[in-house]
Amino acid sequence: MARILVTGATGFIGSRVTRLLLAEGHTVAVLMRPKSDTWRISDVLSQLTVLRTDLAGLCEEPRAIQEFAPERVLHLAWIGVGNQDRNQPEQLSNIRLSLELLRHA
Repeated sequence: MARILVTGATGFIGSRVTRLLLAEGHTVAVLMRPKSDTWRISDVLSQLTVLRTDLAGLCEEPRAIQEFAPERVLHLAWIGVGNQDRNQPEQLSNIRLSLELLRHA
């Protein structure tokens, strides 16, 4: 079994992937913003290592990634997924933060 870091674990797809990983016996850490609504994974939270920060915070202070030492990363988080957000300049930060996550992982 592997140590896997999941971003976006409270989302529709991320919550299902997280449950599947736990069911397969993997050790899972999830990256969650401090104000994330955890209703999709509330019943499995006790089985997870929860990193309470957003992607920007994790990239600025990668110690949490280093301490968990993931063997794999499933990056399912994205800021601004609605139609109104598609062409916003803030979308570039998603790319930058994704590359930072890759570098630290």
